[in-house]
Amino acid sequence: MNEKVLRHKEICDGLNELYARKNHDYGDSFHTTFVEEGLAMARIRLGDKFSRFKTLSRLSCNDRDQQQVTDESIRDTLLDLANYAIMTVLEMDAPDESHATMYAYDKPFYTVGEDK
Repeated sequence: MNEKVLRHKEICDGLNELYARKNHDYGDSFHTTFVEEGLAMARIRLGDKFSRFKTLSRLSCNDRDQQQVTDESIRDTLLDLANYAIMTVLEMDAPDESHATMYAYDKPFYTVGEDK
């Protein structure tokens, strides 16, 4: 196995460990909210993290030193994005009883899990 494939596995293993720790501490709030709100909720969470990535990536080193929130690095933010994307796929692949149906103009237009 080449070096990048091994490193990819290490990062994915780390994502899984982080996911397990956060689920232990916070419960499965992502699932609960996903069932209630569907893909809109996932899009919002991913969008918030992506906005954070854009902000951090535009800062100079001096600006980064002035940040009041110092425990959220670009790397941490990218890993959070990856985990949110995986969590969304988990919800989309969930059994039928936990599917969420999205509505537009009071009409159903998509049920998560239909496109398996």
